[in-house]
Amino acid sequence: MRKWGYRHASRECFAVRGLDLTIEAGEHVLLLGASGIGKSTILEGAAGLLGDEDAATLAEHDGDEPVMDADGGVTEGSIDIDGVEVHRARGAVGLVLQDPDAQAIFQRIGDNVAFGPENLDAPRDEIWRRVDASLAAVGLGGLQLDRSVMHLSGGQMQRLALAGALAMEPKVLLLDEPTANLDPDGVVQIVGAVGAVLERTGCTMVLVEHRADRWIDLIDRVVVLGLEKDDDERAVNQQGYDDEIARDGFRNTVVIADGTPDEVFGDDTIDFAELGIWVPQRYRRHGDEIVRMHVDGEPDCDPATGSGDVVLSTDDLGIGRNGDAIAEHIGVAFRPGQITALVGANGAGKSTLSLTLAGLLKPVVGRVVAGTSLADGARGAWPIDWSSTELASRISYVFQNPEHQFACSSVLDEVMLGPQRTGVDEETAQVRAKELLGRFHLEQYADVNPYTLSGGEKRRLTVAAALAAAPKVLILDEPTFGQDRRTWMQIVRLILGLRGDGVSIIVVTHDRELVTALGARVVEFVADAPSSHDDAADAVDVADCVMGGAPSSVAAAGFVTGSSSTDVAVVVAADAVTGGTAGAAGSSAADGRAADNNAAADCVTGGSAAVVAVAAVADDDVDRATGGIVDAASAVATGSGMDDAAGNDTTTQQTEATTARRAARNDTSAPAARVDVAMHGEQVVRVSPANARHDRIKPASRSPYLASLNPVFRLGGAFLASLPLLLSLDWVSAAVALAAEFLVLLAIGLTPWRVIRSTWPIFIGAPGSALAVLLYGKQGGDVWWQWGWIAVTDRSAQLALATALRILAIGIPAIIAVLGIDATDLADGFSELLHLPDRFVYGGLAGMRLFSVLQDDWTALTASRRSRGLGDDNKFTAFFPQAFALLVLSIRRSTTLATAMQARGFGGIAPRSHARVSEVHARDWWFLIGCAALPTIALLSAAFAGTFSFMGN
Repeated sequence: MRKWGYRHASRECFAVRGLDLTIEAGEHVLLLGASGIGKSTILEGAAGLLGDEDAATLAEHDGDEPVMDADGGVTEGSIDIDGVEVHRARGAVGLVLQDPDAQAIFQRIGDNVAFGPENLDAPRDEIWRRVDASLAAVGLGGLQLDRSVMHLSGGQMQRLALAGALAMEPKVLLLDEPTANLDPDGVVQIVGAVGAVLERTGCTMVLVEHRADRWIDLIDRVVVLGLEKDDDERAVNQQGYDDEIARDGFRNTVVIADGTPDEVFGDDTIDFAELGIWVPQRYRRHGDEIVRMHVDGEPDCDPATGSGDVVLSTDDLGIGRNGDAIAEHIGVAFRPGQITALVGANGAGKSTLSLTLAGLLKPVVGRVVAGTSLADGARGAWPIDWSSTELASRISYVFQNPEHQFACSSVLDEVMLGPQRTGVDEETAQVRAKELLGRFHLEQYADVNPYTLSGGEKRRLTVAAALAAAPKVLILDEPTFGQDRRTWMQIVRLILGLRGDGVSIIVVTHDRELVTALGARVVEFVADAPSSHDDAADAVDVADCVMGGAPSSVAAAGFVTGSSSTDVAVVVAADAVTGGTAGAAGSSAADGRAADNNAAADCVTGGSAAVVAVAAVADDDVDRATGGIVDAASAVATGSGMDDAAGNDTTTQQTEATTARRAARNDTSAPAARVDVAMHGEQVVRVSPANARHDRIKPASRSPYLASLNPVFRLGGAFLASLPLLLSLDWVSAAVALAAEFLVLLAIGLTPWRVIRSTWPIFIGAPGSALAVLLYGKQGGDVWWQWGWIAVTDRSAQLALATALRILAIGIPAIIAVLGIDATDLADGFSELLHLPDRFVYGGLAGMRLFSVLQDDWTALTASRRSRGLGDDNKFTAFFPQAFALLVLSIRRSTTLATAMQARGFGGIAPRSHARVSEVHARDWWFLIGCAALPTIALLSAAFAGTFSFMGN
C-alpha cells in the first residue's frame, strides 16, 4: 500500500487515509487497532473490493489527488499484489469474512467451494480437484458435496468459507475476524485449519482479530494502526465512546508499532488498553488481566447471587421450537441485582432458553413463572401469556443484531417508545429518554436516524431503549461479540451499572472474560455422549470435578477465572432421538443425591457453593453443533459441605488428570484441552465422524424419467404443455388434454393419486373459479336458475365446466414438470444453454438462499416488537413498519452477500467456467415434442368437434 486511502460513498471522512504498508510474501501478519480505525476497509481494499480499476489507475498516476469511482467512493494511492494493481490481480487474494452465513452463497457445499475457481475460468477437472483439496485442507475432506449448508455447524460453515477462498489458490489470505461469531470449539477448528493451510501452501496471511490468543503461534509479525497525531489530538482511553476516536477528514492512518509478537507486545511504551487492543494471554502484564470489575452505584450483593425475592424462575421447563424439546427439566431462578451468563456451543439452545425466559417463545413443557413483584398488575404469572405492553415494562430483550429492534425514525423516539407503549405520558417519556441518552453518551444523536449510527452506538441505543421501559429483567444476546477492548469495557460498565437499578440481568455469551468481569453465575449448555468405557470414565471424572462443590473449583477448571463466588448450572443436551430417556437417566443417576426442581433452582440462586446439572434432550440445533446423534447421560446433583480448599485441590487434580488423558488420546495441546474443560462443562462427546455422514439427496422428481431431464427443458416443456390451451375456452380441448396428461403421467411413474397430492391447490382453485363463471359468466340458451344478477344458463354451465377443466389441464403439467427442479442445476442451464448473463442468473440464485436468512430476520423482528410493546397492534398496521425493517435488513444482507461473491472473483468481465455440465440428451428433445403435442391434439379435437372457442368468445 502506497499512500492508500478510501472514503466510502456518502461519508464525509476517509475510513483509511495515507497508509504506507508493505507485507512480504509468506509473512503472517496480525493487524491490530481500535474499532473504527479501518482494519476491515484495508482488507477489502487489499482484496480489490473497493473502487474500480479505472479509479485505481487514475489514483496511482495522479499521486495525492483523490479519484471517485463508479460507486461514489473516493480512492487515494494504490495497492499492488506482487507488483500488479490489485484489481488486475483477480484470484490472487482470498478473503474470509466474519459472518459464516453471509459467505454461504449457494445451498450445496460443493457449489460454494467451486464458485471461486469457476469465476477464474479454471478447467472443469481442475475445479473439482481444487474443491477436494480445499475441503481436505480445512478438515472437511470426504464431506458429501451435495450436502446442504443448512446442516453444518457454525465452525463447519466458517471452515467452508475458508475452503472457498483456498480453492482460488490465492497468494494472499485475508481473514477479517473469522472467529468472532464462533464458540471456543469453533475457534479451535478454524485456527487449526488455517495453520494447516499456511504450512502446506506457504501463502501470505493478514489477520484482523480482536482476540488473538489462539492465533499467536501462527503470527510472525504484528502491525498496530493508529491515527496521525496533531494539535487537536484526542486521547483514546478505555471508555469506548465513538467520539474518543473521532477523526476529521484530514488525519492519516499510521503504523504505531511493527515487529514480531515478542517485540510489539513486549514494548512497555505502548499502552494497549488505551488503543483498545486485547493483549494475548502470554504477553499480558498486571494491568492487562481481566478481573471482577466494579462501578459506582453498584450494590453490595454478589452479582452471582443478587438479593431479594426471586423475580423470574422456571418450573420443570422444556425449551425448543415447533414443539420439539432441545432441553428439559430446567429449574433456575433469577433475583434483583443478579447477573447470569448462559454459555455453551453454537446451536446448543442458549438463545432458545433466553427467548423463552423473555416470554417471546412458548415453552414446550413446563413453565416460566414471574415472581410476585414482577407479575404485579399483569394477567397472571406466566410471561408467555402477557400482552406486549405488559411484557415491555417487565422483561426487555436486547437482540444480537441491533437493527432487529429499531422501530422509529430518530434516536430520541426510539428510546421514548418503550415508556409511551407502557402508559407513560409524552413529557415524562421524553425526560426519561434524554436522561438515558446522556447516560449512554448518545445525546448528540437525538435527531439522527438509528440506522445511520455506528455499530457501538447502535448497541448502546438498544440497551438504552430497553431500559427506558424500566424493566426488572434485562436479557442481552451476545452483547460483546466483535468488540475491541475499549468498547468491551464500556459494555461491561453499562451492565454492571444496571445492578444499582435492581435489574436482574441475563447475558448469552461465549466470552469467558465477560463472565469474569461481571462476576456472573453461569448456566452452561453441554452436549454429552459417552459411547465407550473411556468416555464414560472421563464423564465421571468430569462430573466429580464440576460437582466438587466450591465455586472456586470452577475457576480452577478455567472458566470463571478470578471470580470466587460464581455458581454454575450445567444444562446437558442430548439428541431428541432419546425421547424421554434423558430425564429418566438423570433421575436415576441422581437418586438419593438430588432434590426436586424447585430445590435445584433455589440451590442455583442461593449463592452457595452448589452446582446443578440438569438433564436435557436436544434437537437438530445440538445435532448441528455436535455433528450427530448423541445419547443422553446426565445427572442432577447438589454439592454442599465441602471444604473450599479441599474442593480446590481435588478439582484441580481431577481436571489435570482428565486433561492429560485427553491429550494422550486426541493428540491435543494442553491449552486446547483447557478450553474444552472451560466451555463445555467437562463433558466428553463421542459421535460418529461428521465428514462420514451423508444427507439423503432429494430427487429432482418422483418420476425417474422427469428427474433425468435437463431442468431447462423441463421448464420449457411446462410452458409448451400448458400455455397453448389458453387459446380456447371449451370443454372438449380441456378434457382431451387432461385425460392425455393423466395417461402420460401414469406411463412415467406418477399415479393419479400422486398427481392430485402434488397439485392439490389447483383442485381447490378450479371448482371455485368454475362456480364464479357458473353464476356470473356469459349467459345463453335455457335459463336453469336466476336470482337478481345471478343467472345459471346453458352457456354459463358450459363455460364453468370448460374453466374448471382448463385450469386443471394447464396447472397439472406446469406444476409436475417443474416440481423438484434444483435451482442450481437450473441456473447452470440458463448460463450454459441459454447464455443468460451470469450476474442475473447466479445473483438470483444466491438471493434465493438469502430468503431463508430473511425468514429468520422476520421471526426476530416479530419477537422484538412484542418485547418492545408493539405486539398488541393491529396485524395489518403493524405489518408495514416491520416490512420496512426487513427491507433495510435485506439490503444490508444483500450488500454483504455481494461482497462475499465479489471476493470469490464474481462480476468481472473475464470469461468464467462451470463446474457442472448442463447436459442435453435426445430424451430432452423428445420431451419437448411430447409436451407440444398434448395441447396440439387437444385443440385439434376441439376444432373437429366444433367447440373451439378462441379465448372463450
